Amino acid sequence: PGRRVQFENRDYDEVTSRVAGVEYSSARFMIFGNSKIVYKNEIGSFTIRAVHPDHARLEKTRILEGRFVNQIDIRDFRKSAVLGVLVKEALFGKEPALGKEIKINGLSFQVVGVFDDEGSERERELIYLPISTAQRAFNGRNRINQILYTTGDATLPESERMAGESREILAVNHTFDPEDKRAVFVNNNVENFQRFVALMGAIRIFIWIVGVGTLLAGVV
Repeated sequence: PGRRVQFENRDYDEVTSRVAGVEYSSARFMIFGNSKIVYKNEIGSFTIRAVHPDHARLEKTRILEGRFVNQIDIRDFRKSAVLGVLVKEALFGKEPALGKEIKINGLSFQVVGVFDDEGSERERELIYLPISTAQRAFNGRNRINQILYTTGDATLPESERMAGESREILAVNHTFDPEDKRAVFVNNNVENFQRFVALMGAIRIFIWIVGVGTLLAGVV
């Protein structure tokens, strides 16, 4: 029977360094369940997402104040936190947040940035932490939950090659059959985009046919 694979830091390092064509990349370490966030007398419950610096390029993250997670945070295990705009409003109101200390599950972190996101409201209620710090602080050891990367201007066949190579690296690292789709879920957005483009093309053709039919009916 198939089994789910628990990713590790080495998986991220090997996939992003060995697969040709990787542009921007980040791993994710998730602290499951809402975490207790405290600032002075304000208490909130928000989702934590621990990532690498490139994550801001992978998502629609727009920095409003300060900065995002950087490589120095990762290297030095800094307790830096980047707050979603709704988190900032809930904890600080109109008070400036940059440089202030918040507690996440009892541990102190310094706010280094505030961001907005073009996605759903849920994406604006996140707190981003350096992945190395979160792994150490919240008993994550070397575990990660997801590996994400962009493929630049890769064609669909190139993106499929990259996805296949990624799966093969993970299969060797965790001794599973590369054909076992239940062991690792790979989402290729280039393929999804091509399907979307094809669907929109079909819809445009249908609308054109309907438009021509309407004109002919008008002539008759």
